[in-house]
Amino acid sequence: QTGDRVVGQYQMDETAGLVEGTVGGRKLTFTYREPNASGEGWFELAADGRSFDGRWREKGKTEWSRWTGTSGQTQAGRFDGIWNSTYGPLQLTQTGNTVKGFYRMADGRFASVSGTVAGTEFAFSYDECGVKGTGIFTLDPEGDSFSGTWKTDGGTPGTWTGMRLAPKPGRIWLVVLEARWEESLTEREYAYGSMLEAYFARAPNVECRHRFFDDADSLLRACSEIPFLPEPVVVVIASHGSEEGISSSGHTIGATALAECFARARNVKLLHFSACSVMAGTLPAEMAKALPKGIAFPMSGYATAVDWGASAATEFLYLDLILARDMEPDEAARQLLKLLPIAGDRGTPDAPFDPLGFRFVKKPAP
Repeated sequence: QTGDRVVGQYQMDETAGLVEGTVGGRKLTFTYREPNASGEGWFELAADGRSFDGRWREKGKTEWSRWTGTSGQTQAGRFDGIWNSTYGPLQLTQTGNTVKGFYRMADGRFASVSGTVAGTEFAFSYDECGVKGTGIFTLDPEGDSFSGTWKTDGGTPGTWTGMRLAPKPGRIWLVVLEARWEESLTEREYAYGSMLEAYFARAPNVECRHRFFDDADSLLRACSEIPFLPEPVVVVIASHGSEEGISSSGHTIGATALAECFARARNVKLLHFSACSVMAGTLPAEMAKALPKGIAFPMSGYATAVDWGASAATEFLYLDLILARDMEPDEAARQLLKLLPIAGDRGTPDAPFDPLGFRFVKKPAP
């Protein structure tokens, strides 16, 4: 790599190939050439820099295939990444010798940490919502763990250790956050997330988690763990909805509160609203505007009041294309509208369901 340009070569059996491309963030977009074939692809580097997940396809073909890799290089002197630490999950980002990050406290709130690196030592200050202190972390020779101390201003030192959470190439998370649908004991209990969990249990690369929320605070707590997952995450919010936002227990959760839930989630691959009419108005644009700089992800959902059965069939297909068939969300959305006309705006003649008005926004304009 020189600047943002990357060139390289690979050897597979008796075939030699050349790759050339450009880097934006942690993503390398490239073309490749072999003696009898050529094509395109992309690699996305994991946060710890020790593995990548990507796709490739031959020129003239439409389907993508997976291409993953791991590096034998150590991360000595690098604090980038996600750590399982004494005081909960910790995420650090290193730029030069400057490190900034955050960790999740027991009540679900976030504390900040920042400082500088000299050799294998990171000297930092922390702020736990007003409670402040300092500390030092020292990396092990391989860069896979740290040991250190901390103390509040004027306090007694304590120990703080951590182990690096290494991403598993090819793994992807499905996190379903669901509001309760029942309003009284006369109604039978049901959960859409349980259906998705059972369906994707067959996909070995998918880790599915299902949680319930009642209001903005409980949704925020459920979302607070997402930034600490080391692989990409597809989030499904299942609830009642409207142009103003999602709803639970009589509370409407709008764009600003939703943006707060995902303000640190750089690993979100897609946010899908399994809810009526959320995409009919300006909520995606308002949410994008409220998100911090550097946090952006595609969103999808419906512009109409949808039927449960029709939306479930739509989402099982849509999520299967992304999670089990390795499609990027924009390509999965395109395929969905082609394979299932009822998902779009026109529907199918004589169908028992109205068109769902499925919408996909790759980069919501703030």
